[in-house]
Order: sequence, then C-alpha cells, then structure tokens
Amino acid sequence: MEEITSSVIPKINNTLYEKRVKALSEKDRNIACGCLEHMDDSIGRMKDTLDQMYDLTQNDLAFQINNLQTWMSAALTNVDTCLDDETPSVSDTTLQTLLRRSVGNVRKHTVIALSLINYFASKCYSDLAPAPAPTH
Repeated sequence: MEEITSSVIPKINNTLYEKRVKALSEKDRNIACGCLEHMDDSIGRMKDTLDQMYDLTQNDLAFQINNLQTWMSAALTNVDTCLDDETPSVSDTTLQTLLRRSVGNVRKHTVIALSLINYFASKCYSDLAPAPAPTH
C-alpha cells in the first residue's frame, strides 16, 4: 500500500499542478516565472554566503564579512521584488495567496539570516577595532 501511495500521489499532484498552470493567464504565468527566477537568484546568493562562511579567515575578515552582508541583502532585495512588485499584479487569487505565503516565508528566513550575519559582523568589527587610546 505504501508503494502505491508514494508513486501515485506525486503523479496526481503533478497532473493537478500541470492543469493549474495551464489554467493561468499568460500574464500570471509570467509573473510566477519571474518570482521563481528571483527566488533562484536569492538561493544563489545564500549559497555564496554559506560558502564564504566556511572559508572565513582572519586575513581580510572585514572584506569577507562585507561580502556576506552584500549577498544576503541582494537575496532579500530579490525576495522583496517578487513580494512587493510582482505578486500584487497576479489576477488569480489562489496563485497570489500561494506566492505571498511562500515568498513571505522565504523573506522571513532571509531576514533572520541577514540579522545573524549583521550580529556576527558587529562582534567581529568590535574585535577588529583598535583599542581606544588611554586618557591621561
């Protein structure tokens, strides 16, 4: 029974998905594809960030941290572009709700990741800053 369920349900879901996509207007399909491209770009930026975090070194740490912040900010910009500029133009309300929910969830996690990187940066920058000159 489990084998049947695991092989039939994806086929049913794919068929329903294909019918749903075909039922969308060309405009809504283009908007959804645009959002997917923005999400793909965001994932690329997040992967760049993660790769850089594995390779952090004391040498040029400030530059590396700046890269982390830049890439995560770019990821957030891509998410916001989909959420603020494209999603409101969707005429299919089900698709609009799905995009808002899905992209909103990605946005929430991107903001959390960027906040953690900014916190990490503030700690690193305070460690890198020269000690204040003694007052006499």
